[in-house]
Amino acid sequence: MSQNFTFGIRAFKHLLLIFLVVFMLILPLFARANIISLLISVFAYAIMAESWAIFGGSTKYSSLGHAAFFGVAMYVCCLLISYLPFALAVVCGGVISALMAFLLSFPFLRIRGPYFIIATYGLVEFFKAVFLYYEVNFTRTVGRVVAVRIGLNELYYFLFLVLGLTAIVYYMIKKSRLGFGLRGIKEDEDIAEAFGLNTAIYKTIGFSLSAFFAGICGGLLTSRWVYIDPYIAFSSVLSFESMLMALFGGATHIEGPILGSLVFTLIGDILRDVYPMYYVIFLGVILIVVVNYLPEGIIESIRKKISVKQKV
Repeated sequence: MSQNFTFGIRAFKHLLLIFLVVFMLILPLFARANIISLLISVFAYAIMAESWAIFGGSTKYSSLGHAAFFGVAMYVCCLLISYLPFALAVVCGGVISALMAFLLSFPFLRIRGPYFIIATYGLVEFFKAVFLYYEVNFTRTVGRVVAVRIGLNELYYFLFLVLGLTAIVYYMIKKSRLGFGLRGIKEDEDIAEAFGLNTAIYKTIGFSLSAFFAGICGGLLTSRWVYIDPYIAFSSVLSFESMLMALFGGATHIEGPILGSLVFTLIGDILRDVYPMYYVIFLGVILIVVVNYLPEGIIESIRKKISVKQKV
């Protein structure tokens, strides 16, 4: 009985996934522009949350520096789109972000616990200050106008594709030796090292892959924003949102960050419009609730309830 139930759940999930993918592919053909714009925001947040979960969900290293990789790639793409095709400029932004994460992993990934959180938060503020200093003292202006813009539907498909790739990469990591190593770090890093696991290599690879997809997202969004500056590109709130969305949905599950981004995008748009001054307070309250009552996220809570039903 339980095996039939499990098979039915898996079959339903596969059919639902196929239906959702097909539906999302044809949606721009008949949906209104405001719906497409909302889904673009959902996809962008989902990429940020999913990419955060690649490293943070697998290792329990809670990074608040995700916006640093997003912002660097945004500036790189903004500078390159005048000389390169848009897609190539976006990929270059992602590669630069991954390279930056690789270099930063040597000092940063030696730190653990709350010190790592504080250090990565400072990383965002550091890059914001550096780019602000550069623009004020060298370009003599703060911010820049984006030279290239693509259509709404085209951006929709780009982000949908990247979200799919991010989810596939996360799935492959979970099933691979890399995922096994990252989970070992999550359980107990000292014991993993004692058993001969080179934790530094595993953490560096996971951190770099996470930064790559955050950078791709930042590069793609340059085409949506007419104007960017260091305050927009390096928003510490974005790092906080990426982590919270992943934790809320369930950072250890592929579908968790996507669910979290969907819920928070819908609620966030309303709160930012109606109560813009209280939005950050709302995020803080949700974080407290998640840490205390949903430490493994909504997806894991649902799975536990299903497993209880299977036993009954």
